[in-house]
Amino acid sequence: DLRRHFASRRTSSGERRYAPTHEGSSEVRATPPHRTPAPAGPESTPMASPNDVEEAVKRLNSHKGVIGMLIINNDGIPIKTTLEPAETVQHAALITHFTAKAKSVIRALDKNNELTFLRIRSRNHEIMIAPDKDYILVVLQNPA
Repeated sequence: DLRRHFASRRTSSGERRYAPTHEGSSEVRATPPHRTPAPAGPESTPMASPNDVEEAVKRLNSHKGVIGMLIINNDGIPIKTTLEPAETVQHAALITHFTAKAKSVIRALDKNNELTFLRIRSRNHEIMIAPDKDYILVVLQNPA
């Protein structure tokens, strides 16, 4: 289970937050997006350092059957990827749209619930999607 590479904790409001335990991959963009650090307090999640992100991506890619992974922002822009550029653009656009639809379905069914993980399995691939507040982690693997 790839979720074990991400430390999960709940905020005081019950929201689940994931932070990578380690990470790594090739850059799509020269510099990561600049973000204002969250205020300190019980609801803030510490940002992972770039080295942590690189190490976690390397660990994810080392799993048997993993074809590739990408990290995209909520606008569908790839931040990190191990896929070819054409595949990255296609997956980022489609998965961002699909994830937004899945989030809206969960909210429509229960206003107090939210999407935390999505697994799609087909004959040829398995796509695991871990949406967060600012980013979406996508891992593609062989279904075997």
